[in-house]
Amino acid sequence: MHGFKDSDVSDVSKELSVLFPKKVAEKLAFMYLLDEKEELDELLKLSEIKKSAFKKPFLPPPSPEKGFGKITLGSILQGDQVTYPFCIDLEDLNRHVAIFSSTGMGKTTLIIDILLQLLYDEKPIPFLAIDWKRDMRHLIRKHPIIVLRWKWLKINFFQPPEGVSEKQWMMIIADIFAHVFGFFSASENYLLEYMDKLYRKKKGKYPTLKELFEAIEKTEEKSRRYSEYRDVVRNRLASMLIVFKDVVDCRVGFRIEELLDHPLVIELDGLRRDEANFLVEYILAYIFAYRIANGHRGSLRHVIVFDEATRVFYKKREWRETTLELGMPFIESVPQIIRDYGEGIIFALQEPSIASHSLMANSNVKMVGFLGEGEDIDAITKSLDLSDEERSVIPKLERGEWLVKKAGIKPFLLRSFDYPLEKNVTDEELFERMKPFLKKLNEKVILTTSVQAKAEKPSTFPKISEDAERLLFNVNEHPFLGLSSRYRSLGFSGRRAETTKRNLVEKGLVKEVEVTLGSHRPVKFLCLTKLGLDYLKHKNQVTKLWDYVGRVGFEHRLYQVLITYSLRKIGCKAFMEKDMNGRRFDILALLNGKKIGVEIELKPNPDLSKILKGMKEIDELIIICKDKTTLEKVRETIERVAYPSLRQRMEFYLIKDYLAKLSDENAYRHGNNSDYPKRTVFPLNSRKKAGRKEKNRIE
Repeated sequence: MHGFKDSDVSDVSKELSVLFPKKVAEKLAFMYLLDEKEELDELLKLSEIKKSAFKKPFLPPPSPEKGFGKITLGSILQGDQVTYPFCIDLEDLNRHVAIFSSTGMGKTTLIIDILLQLLYDEKPIPFLAIDWKRDMRHLIRKHPIIVLRWKWLKINFFQPPEGVSEKQWMMIIADIFAHVFGFFSASENYLLEYMDKLYRKKKGKYPTLKELFEAIEKTEEKSRRYSEYRDVVRNRLASMLIVFKDVVDCRVGFRIEELLDHPLVIELDGLRRDEANFLVEYILAYIFAYRIANGHRGSLRHVIVFDEATRVFYKKREWRETTLELGMPFIESVPQIIRDYGEGIIFALQEPSIASHSLMANSNVKMVGFLGEGEDIDAITKSLDLSDEERSVIPKLERGEWLVKKAGIKPFLLRSFDYPLEKNVTDEELFERMKPFLKKLNEKVILTTSVQAKAEKPSTFPKISEDAERLLFNVNEHPFLGLSSRYRSLGFSGRRAETTKRNLVEKGLVKEVEVTLGSHRPVKFLCLTKLGLDYLKHKNQVTKLWDYVGRVGFEHRLYQVLITYSLRKIGCKAFMEKDMNGRRFDILALLNGKKIGVEIELKPNPDLSKILKGMKEIDELIIICKDKTTLEKVRETIERVAYPSLRQRMEFYLIKDYLAKLSDENAYRHGNNSDYPKRTVFPLNSRKKAGRKEKNRIE
């Protein structure tokens, strides 16, 4: 016998897979080993002869059905033969892909091929690629992608993502500063102290990098220790201002969340290493915080591409003195968590031996090209748990050839597709092609900044018509009046009303919003802008109502007012922003000696600590949401942590349903509705237990 007599089926089938498809090889191996047939020797000899004829290494390929998916990585190699394609699903991208190889072995070409498949999918997936070598700009002549030089960006690092509090964002930015620039805890705390002062001083305006530098620059510390903290932080801020220049010269910059809807490349060549790393970590942290704050869970919605990924995810950082003192940087947790929020990452790097643990451990698909260094081959061998035979393949790979390891599939060989690209797009051509997109982005920045400038200089207020000023004053006096009712109260006809409203909107004094309150079409409202409020104050108008609205936002305050008013109409004592032993409720209603709290949750990430602690002060809690998706996510989040005894004292409603129930209750009480619905507007256990029908309604 050949020596396989006592081997298991997998060893023999591996040899036979040179001659037969994998499933056939497994069946033959099982049959021959079971019967110990001599034919096995002949087949194995044939296998060895065929392998010796191959110029390329041979690894058993996966079965074709394991290579189904939307994204084609290339074609499987069996020795010298290029066979069937191998694909992965979008879910595999969502769990991250890592590509390792020496320079010039086809990493960028492979990435471009993947991104173009995302771009032209029936449901395109947008992406953000960080490009250090100007490789991807050359796609703009044939494909609708956006490529921006870092110098063209407008960024205020202290402007938080939508849904993220200033305090939370301040701590994230301080963490990035500390880890990128090597601050110790004391210097980070010094930075945080001044950031906090600026946020409080600006009261709603975002502080800028220059203002932070100036605040620290003019400070004279008396102690030597604090002088050292000041010098460390000041020097780093000074270098950032010098390097970034016009990029950070804005109070309100590009909204990164708006860029996530586009196939986007940001070029970072020419930027110093520390500042480049800061910018990359800022962008990644921004996306991470934005996704979490807005509850963007679900399937793949966006892909981030990190070429030269070890510039950010590198092992030595884990052992730096500052890391040992501060703890692992915020950025290291991103690969593990962000996939739950629809963000996939493609890592590309040359030296796996220096890659961080979070990168190596959190990539579902790993593709290894030629590596020349023993340390790098050792690192990949350990990470992928390669056999000696599989390891020996790596130094023999040519450009565009990959050893592929996907979860649940043994390593195999693959050849990716070449993508010839003429690389001659200049900065001038790039700028001309990107000019319309940049103009659109910069209009928003200039508009927002100019509005703030006008607010600071009352003499520059826009001129408006007499009708427009009447409408503006009316909006100030009656914040929660719908457009139709507002026009009737002013006696404005359709055309006159539309012209007057447009005048205010175009001058930046008001904005139009729509709010769904019932089963009919949304109700339109006018909201004052910062410029509108300043205009009114300039005209000596009292704006206390809108100052009150501005603390939580128009929609939130509208719901508070409507619910409170409706509760009072049915005889309840209801209070807005009521404090109970240090816990403030959006609405507190008193009913039959019981305290009913009402909380309005417009986003799917409720403050669990606030809600659960507040339950100690009340008997029942009603949670109001504006749509079903938010309601279900809020309910799921709360019910996952709340004890059953607390959950029994909670009710969840859509705003339109709750307002409808309050309206029905009011109609019933005044004898206008004999067919009152059986369901009640308050939890049943908040009512008096009595036999009369009336006692089953709101008391």
